[in-house]
Amino acid sequence: MKKYLAGLILPVLCLLSPTVANAQVETTLQPNQITITGNRLEKQPPRQIFVQTNSSIQDLRVLVLDLNRRDGNSVFPASGIFPNKQNWQTIKPNQMLIPLEFNLSQAPSSGEYNGTIRFSYTGGELTLPITLQVKDFWLLPLLVLFLGTGLGILVSVYRAQGRPRDEILVRVGQLQTQIQEDIEFGKIAGFKQYIEGCLIEIKMDLQTEKWELAIATLEQAENVWKRWVKGRTDWLQQFNYAQELKQQLEEKNPNDLEVKAILRNLEATVNGAPELETPEQFREQLEKIYQQMNQLVLENQKQDLKALIAEIPLEKRTTILPEFEQLEAKITTEPPANLKQFKALTTELNDLTLKAQDIENESSPRGVISKSLFGFTGVMSPPPVTNRSTTSTPETTKAGVRLKLFTWTSYAIAVIFLAGTGFSQLYIDNPTFGANPWKDYFALMAWGFGAEATRDAITKVVQGWNLPGLK
Repeated sequence: MKKYLAGLILPVLCLLSPTVANAQVETTLQPNQITITGNRLEKQPPRQIFVQTNSSIQDLRVLVLDLNRRDGNSVFPASGIFPNKQNWQTIKPNQMLIPLEFNLSQAPSSGEYNGTIRFSYTGGELTLPITLQVKDFWLLPLLVLFLGTGLGILVSVYRAQGRPRDEILVRVGQLQTQIQEDIEFGKIAGFKQYIEGCLIEIKMDLQTEKWELAIATLEQAENVWKRWVKGRTDWLQQFNYAQELKQQLEEKNPNDLEVKAILRNLEATVNGAPELETPEQFREQLEKIYQQMNQLVLENQKQDLKALIAEIPLEKRTTILPEFEQLEAKITTEPPANLKQFKALTTELNDLTLKAQDIENESSPRGVISKSLFGFTGVMSPPPVTNRSTTSTPETTKAGVRLKLFTWTSYAIAVIFLAGTGFSQLYIDNPTFGANPWKDYFALMAWGFGAEATRDAITKVVQGWNLPGLK
C-alpha cells in the first residue's frame, strides 16, 4: 500500500516543482512609480531603480519616451532623462540596480509631465510610470512677492503721507495763483503778510507731518482770501485811508513817544485787519486812531497855548486865563467825536492863541515863543531779537535713528511674516508654480500687496485703541 501511494505522489511532485520554483521569484520594479519635484535650475540627485526578474537578465535596454504635460501644450524631451549605463550594477543574475538621472532644465516650461520608461530584456518587458513636477526657480517669484509688498508699502505710505500732503499743496497752489492774479492784493501789506505767514506755517506743518494743523491753517488763509474778495473795494478804501494816517503821523515828529504809540497802534490795526470779518470793523478801528490823532493835536496846541500864557505878565494874564481854563475843560470833558467838532475846537485854540500873542507882544519885545509841536525827540529801540540754537543734540539724533529703526522694523515684520506665509502657500506648496505664469505670479504679487495692506489696517486698528506708546 505504501509503495502504491509513493508511486502516485512522486509524479505529482515532479509536475509541481517548476511552478513552485518559479513562484519564489517575482518580476518587479522598485519603486514601481517615480515622482520628481523640483525647479529647472537645481540639479536633481539620481534615482536608483531596482529591477528583478524570474530569470537571468540578458540584453537589458532602457527606453525613455517623451513626457507630455498634463494640459498637452508642451513636451518634456526624452533626452532630459538619462540612464547612465556605466553605473549599472548587477547584484544577481536576475537583479540589477539602474540609476536614472533627470535634467529638469530641459523642461520647456513649468508644469506636471507624465509618461513611462520601458525596461526591455530577453523574455520580457517592464514599465515604470514617471511624473515630473517642475516649478520656476525661487528667485523670480520671491522678487515678484517683494514687488507686490513694495507696491503695497508705497500705496500705504502715500495714503498716509503723500496724499494729504499733495491735497494740501494743490489747495495752496490754487490760493497762490489767485493771489498772483490780483495786482491790488500785493499792495495791501496786512492781508499779504497774513497769508504769507499762513503759508510758511503750513510748510512747517507739512515737514513735521501735522496734516490736521496744516489743513486748519490753510482754511484760515482761504477764509481771509474769501473775505478780501467779497469786500475788495471797501478793503482798498480803508487801507488807503490807513496809509494816509500813517503819512500824516510820519510828517510830524515820528520820534515822539505819543506819535510812536499811535503808529504802533495803527500798525497793529493794519496787521490785524485780516482777522476781521468785514471792512466796517476795520473802519471803526481806524476811526478810533483818527480820534487819537485829533486828540493829540489838540493836546499839543493846548500845551503850546498854556506855555505862551505862562510868558504873559501876571497882571495881564487874568484877561485870558479864564477863557483858556474854560476851553481846556471843554477839550477834556467833550473830546471831538467828528471832524466838525475837531475843527471847531482847533479854531477856538487858534483864536485864543492869537489873542495871547497880542497880549504878550504888548508886554515884551522878545516876540512869540516858538515851540515844536512835538518837543520830545528821544528814540526808543525795540528789544533785541533772541537767537535760539538749532544745533541738533546727540539725544535728538539717537531719537531719529530709533524712530527710523522702528518704522523699518514694522515693514520687515510685514515682509517676513505676512509675505512669507504667502510665499509658502503659493510657491513652496505648489509643485508646478509657473505652469500658468499670469495666474501664479499675479496671485503672488497680489498677496504681497495685500500683506502690506493688512499690516497697515492692523496698525490703524491698534492705534485706534489709544494705548500708550502706539500713537
